[in-house]
Amino acid sequence: MASYFKDYLRIQMPKILEPYKKEDGTSYDIYKDGLKVYTSIDSKMQTIAEEAVQERMSKLQKQFDDHWRDGKWWGDDKWLEDAMRNSDRWKKMAAEGMSETKIRNYFMTAKIPVSIFAWDNGKPSEDERTITPLDSIKYYFRQLNAGFMVMDPKTGLIKAWVGGTDFNFFQYDHVRARRQVGSTFKPVVYAKAIQSGIKPCDYISNAYTAYMSDGTVQSGGSVTEEDKKAGKAWVPRNSDESYSGSYSLEGALTNSVNVVSANLIYRIGYRNVQDLAKNMGVTNEMQNDLSIALGTADISLFDMMKVYGTFAARGRRPEPISVLKVVTRDGKIIADFTKDINPNKWQQVLTTDEADMMTKMMTSVVNEGTAGRLRYTYDINGDIAGKTGTTQSHADGWFMGYTPNVVVGSWVGGITPAVRFRDMSLGQGANMALPICGIFLQKLYATPQYTSMKTEKFPTPAKWILDSMDCPHKKYSEDEIAEFDSLNHVQDTLLTPNNPQDLFPEEKAKDNHVPEKVGESHDLRGDSHDDNKSGSPLPSVKPEVRQLPRQPNLPPINTGKPPKGNN
Repeated sequence: MASYFKDYLRIQMPKILEPYKKEDGTSYDIYKDGLKVYTSIDSKMQTIAEEAVQERMSKLQKQFDDHWRDGKWWGDDKWLEDAMRNSDRWKKMAAEGMSETKIRNYFMTAKIPVSIFAWDNGKPSEDERTITPLDSIKYYFRQLNAGFMVMDPKTGLIKAWVGGTDFNFFQYDHVRARRQVGSTFKPVVYAKAIQSGIKPCDYISNAYTAYMSDGTVQSGGSVTEEDKKAGKAWVPRNSDESYSGSYSLEGALTNSVNVVSANLIYRIGYRNVQDLAKNMGVTNEMQNDLSIALGTADISLFDMMKVYGTFAARGRRPEPISVLKVVTRDGKIIADFTKDINPNKWQQVLTTDEADMMTKMMTSVVNEGTAGRLRYTYDINGDIAGKTGTTQSHADGWFMGYTPNVVVGSWVGGITPAVRFRDMSLGQGANMALPICGIFLQKLYATPQYTSMKTEKFPTPAKWILDSMDCPHKKYSEDEIAEFDSLNHVQDTLLTPNNPQDLFPEEKAKDNHVPEKVGESHDLRGDSHDDNKSGSPLPSVKPEVRQLPRQPNLPPINTGKPPKGNN
């Protein structure tokens, strides 16, 4: 149980114990001194978390295998060639003086017995096979993996930590790994917009817009492909290719409208957004361009838990705690970290009102938007807020969310962004990552000791906040209104339509294979981008606040373990 968390502690404990010395002044050795370490992990929640990951990933892997049964999931053969050359087996054979021709022939023809990871009735298991080293690499890289974490927003205690599907085969911890975060980053942009004075019911244009390298803007349709390729213009696109009307902040976040997010970050400045992200817990550097509004930054799940923990803790950034206390073999308490748990001392990054506004917006994402499956598939009826995320080419699926009691975060993807579904119906965050959180909460609430959690409520926002957010999600353009009239749509054109596909946009995306893309951004991975096939870089835009005119290092390759009884 909690193998990835134990590995994390193995790395962290020397740092945690550094201030504490023995009587002779020497440092404690966690392996030799017989120390007892009491952790924050809730064993029951950890079990439920591991079950949720296994239940979802076993089914998703089958979908992935069926999806690619008729094609080369690795795409470019050069990528596979690089994977062979980077394997330990290739390097060892090359070091022994074997020619490249012989090494390649060995990889393609030699049959070797190995034990590989496999799913057996929804549980991780081993499967003994005799396959070529090349087939072993193909099999290893074809496996989807996941990261999942649970934290108490009131204390910062880490309650569950699942870094992957099976630590015996995949030691790379996806809770700590940095991957492109997609639309789960958008709430940071919206929070900064509110801090900057943009009101929840200020309507933001959904016009197709180009952001030029000189800091100006113009119609997206007027920009040439040459300008894009030369890095003179960035033209973000919406997943549904619709660019009419305008949205309130809640409406835009609920529907994950890329163009509005780009509009907002242009107004408030990307450096201001970066600063807020860092204050909320993001530790790595982000690229200096507007595309971070659409989630092009690589951030770990661990850091994103702090970001969403800040929303859940009403603006105070929680400090994740993994160890409660450390005791010697004779019962002496070396360190007691429970004494340091004091949310009132956490940094106040957002005001309570700002955090409450964001919670209301992200509750709408669950009730009416891209995270609607939590309600209608997993029957999560209690208070919950969150945001889905899907990155370029469907390489990463995310869901980040929180209830009054827990912050939950899940990431799903391949060992490299090259491993992905080909369409959005399977590759979106709502299908890959959200189900892990849904299954976890479903099982959690069905467990007697946690049942009361589902009835707890978010704090009620101040009346002025509710009044300030009481507006339609979208104002339609005159052309849209005319179209509605021509189709005899009987509805108030200032209200969000009640078509089920509008209430649950991810289902609409599923039907039409329309992705929740991260927009036309510079591809940091060298991978082709859904919206920017030219791979043109983003222009550098000055970060000051504006008014818009009205118009990864890969983990080592594991090619399987020798079968039991073999060395």
